[in-house]
Amino acid sequence: MSDISENTSNEVRNVFFVSDETGLTAESYGKCLLAQFPNIEFETVTLSFIDTPEKVEDARDQINAVSAKSKYQPLIFSTLVQDESQYILESCDGYVISLFHGFIGAMENFFGMESSRKGVSRITISDTTYQRRLDAIDYSLTHDDGVRLINMKKLM
Repeated sequence: MSDISENTSNEVRNVFFVSDETGLTAESYGKCLLAQFPNIEFETVTLSFIDTPEKVEDARDQINAVSAKSKYQPLIFSTLVQDESQYILESCDGYVISLFHGFIGAMENFFGMESSRKGVSRITISDTTYQRRLDAIDYSLTHDDGVRLINMKKLM
């Protein structure tokens, strides 16, 4: 039995997915976790390609602005790879959950070596499903609503 009461209010909780790549991993994992709280309404924002300290500072400022206007502290799911970027993000006025740093240290211990600390799109993964999914999204964004008709014959 838990002492945590159910949130039955109609107030929306703000959630950010912050990534140095597309944000798909942060979104997928974060939304899976959020689904465990069906009585809470969430408003989500994905901040993709946050791959420099300056961009992380801008993301932090955006999160802080939302936090200042909200009754509740925002929740942030991060897949930032670089320690410096993660530290900057953790200085925001939200509750940060690192989906990368929470596991990589244990894996480094298990394998007995340091990781490369590279983003997922920069490494080779034997399962190409993830890369095909990213390619499909990129194609959709590039050719949305017939804006660019180049390569349309490939669809037919």
